[in-house]
Parts: sequence; C-alpha cells; structure tokens
Amino acid sequence: MAVRDRIDLRLEWVVIGSGGGYFAGLVPWLTAAGVHVTVVTRHHVLCSRLYVAASDITYLDAALAA
Repeated sequence: MAVRDRIDLRLEWVVIGSGGGYFAGLVPWLTAAGVHVTVVTRHHVLCSRLYVAASDITYLDAALAA
C-alpha cells in the first residue's frame, strides 16, 4: 500500500517501530527515494536487511537504560 500510495513523495522522515523483516522491502525503497528512515527496535531482533537499509537505528535497550 505504501508503494502504491507513493508515500515517498509526501514524507521526508519515517520512523518504524519494528526490527522484524516485515518492513525489509519498504525501507530500501524509501531510502533510495531520499526518505530518512529511523528504525526503533531492541537488540538481537533487528533484521539484517533493515540494519543495512535504515538511515538511523535506535535501540530501545540503550534508550531505556539512559
């Protein structure tokens, strides 16, 4: 739905609260279109495709400890 609705033309920054592979196809598409993508996740659950494609990664474990 995001691709069909062309959210890449309307958004500058996207925050995804998941480390799983569900968004693994969407994130590279968004970053290739110039959208800044931040993934918020816990350690040890981040999909490698999200790790490679995301602009930023925030680990909840570290944020909660601070």
